[in-house]
Amino acid sequence: MTLYAGAADPESLRVTVTGPVTLDLTTVVGAEATVIKPGGSTATWDFVLGAATATSLVLTRVFDAGGGDVASGVLRLLLRLDFGGGVVRRTAPVSFTVTAYS
Repeated sequence: MTLYAGAADPESLRVTVTGPVTLDLTTVVGAEATVIKPGGSTATWDFVLGAATATSLVLTRVFDAGGGDVASGVLRLLLRLDFGGGVVRRTAPVSFTVTAYS
């Protein structure tokens, strides 16, 4: 997958989370990520929940209209899945290399 610096709405990032059979991903009620941007600044992104099975869940983030979500360099996502009732699980960090659009 390629992410481009300056990506803006309607462009989006789609991530598929997979889990063990002991963790039912159909019960997730929300998802967000702490994003560590190139240079070290952070932001919080909300994700829209998509298709889910017990062991997989599709998450989508539509980029901001102004194009400020994504800059060139390495972007790290620390995803959190909310199962309701105060139960939050974290996934392994995900990294993307963002390419300058030419």
